[in-house]
Amino acid sequence: HQQRLERCVIGVRVLRVLGLLVRFNRRKRETREAAARLFAADAFDSDRFLRLSAALHQEAAVLQADFLEAIHRVLTPEQRSRFAYYMEEWEIE
Repeated sequence: HQQRLERCVIGVRVLRVLGLLVRFNRRKRETREAAARLFAADAFDSDRFLRLSAALHQEAAVLQADFLEAIHRVLTPEQRSRFAYYMEEWEIE
């Protein structure tokens, strides 16, 4: 019973992370569109661009941390070692 409950909790965390990923991808698209508008303007607002970019990178780091925490909980120590080798491929960009 306890294992089943733990799997449900882990499943909910993974679903939460997937929902955040969908929202992040929407935000990423919106940020790219805003950056394109900034570039197309008569004067480029580099401060605004930096704020948009920094906010998106911060959101990506938080999302990646949540994802890695959810994965970490379900992997064995051996699986974690193997996963760590490929972590770069799981970066959220």
